[in-house]
Amino acid sequence: MLLTEPILSAFRDRHPGVTVEMCQFNYDDSSAGLTDRSVEVAFVRRPLTTDGVEFETLFTEPRVVMLRRWIPY
Repeated sequence: MLLTEPILSAFRDRHPGVTVEMCQFNYDDSSAGLTDRSVEVAFVRRPLTTDGVEFETLFTEPRVVMLRRWIPY
């Protein structure tokens, strides 16, 4: 994610006493550790339906799809 470092840098500037430890999660945990409470904050992509989780949109990304060109025989 290209915006991760600028986001973390701004957070560190505003909260110099807070330690940030980054970790990655597999795609099978779309909540990135939020539901099992192994993390307190996560960068996730929506849609994500998890009770008890609040979201703050940091930015939006354009959505695209790539398809192979269909060539009739």
